[in-house]
Amino acid sequence: MFPSGARKWCTPLLKIEPLKTYFKHLEEDVVNLVGIRREESPRRASYLEWEYNEGFECYTHRPIIDWSEQEVIDIHHRNNVLPNNLYIEGFSRVGCYPCIYTRKKEISLLTDKCIDIIRIMEEDLGNTFFKAAPIDDMILWSKTSHGGKQFQLFNLNPPSCEKWGLCDMGL
Repeated sequence: MFPSGARKWCTPLLKIEPLKTYFKHLEEDVVNLVGIRREESPRRASYLEWEYNEGFECYTHRPIIDWSEQEVIDIHHRNNVLPNNLYIEGFSRVGCYPCIYTRKKEISLLTDKCIDIIRIMEEDLGNTFFKAAPIDDMILWSKTSHGGKQFQLFNLNPPSCEKWGLCDMGL
């Protein structure tokens, strides 16, 4: 089955448990570096820069916890590092693609290939990826304005490559 709010098995199974297993097999002391920022969410706003994680049996360090989004973009530029392609495509977070909790705007950004894969999985599993409706209905809804009934005539959002200063690179 697909993960859901009530059965969010994906994070423990695909992220947490493999990381715990990996850490336990290392002979060196481990520090878990995490690149999250306080301004990303109210929950993350309360995180500490350093804390001991009982589950991982190591310290977690969040070195950019107090950075702004612009500071993240700036360090990419200073070091000639391209961001994850999903950021350039307009996604605001890239932990999982796609996530069951993805935002309306990001549903509208899903590629045809991704939509086809979700459609096939929905048929095989007999339920929906996004709990509200099948993928085809969600794609239609994602292209509507607030309220979900009127389609947007124009996209007034600037391209994401503009935020990253990469439009002239053809990305």
